[in-house]
Amino acid sequence: YKEVGINVVGEELKAEARKQLDTEHGIKLKVMRSEQAEGAFAAIKEDMGFDRFHRRGLKTVKMEFLMVCLGYNLRKYHSWRLRRMAAVPHNMMS
Repeated sequence: YKEVGINVVGEELKAEARKQLDTEHGIKLKVMRSEQAEGAFAAIKEDMGFDRFHRRGLKTVKMEFLMVCLGYNLRKYHSWRLRRMAAVPHNMMS
């Protein structure tokens, strides 16, 4: 038989977290998270076409995800660099 119980400390911590997230500051933090983290995951999935891991095992899945993140960050850097170069007049570039 399995015993099922309620973790009282865990429930208290969850209730406290919910209470803090329902404050004005907590709502702002939730919005910031959705803008930052969710946008990055959406770009990885939609723009880069990454929808599943092709490796098995925690170590190789971590490596694959790090490679995907590296690709995402390189794309961001590349587009930032192109925008920056376009903003500088050609006679000022060296």
